[in-house]
Amino acid sequence: MQIVLSIIYFLAAMIFMGAAVNFLTTILGGVASYAGAVSKGGG
Repeated sequence: MQIVLSIIYFLAAMIFMGAAVNFLTTILGGVASYAGAVSKGGG
């Protein structure tokens, strides 16, 4: 039973990390594109 719980916890952590990384990259990408537009004077 302990092994099953460990596997479930590991999968949940992997999914959570993937979602967090995806969320951060989306925010950073938006900030970078916004900063690029502002620096070009299009802001």
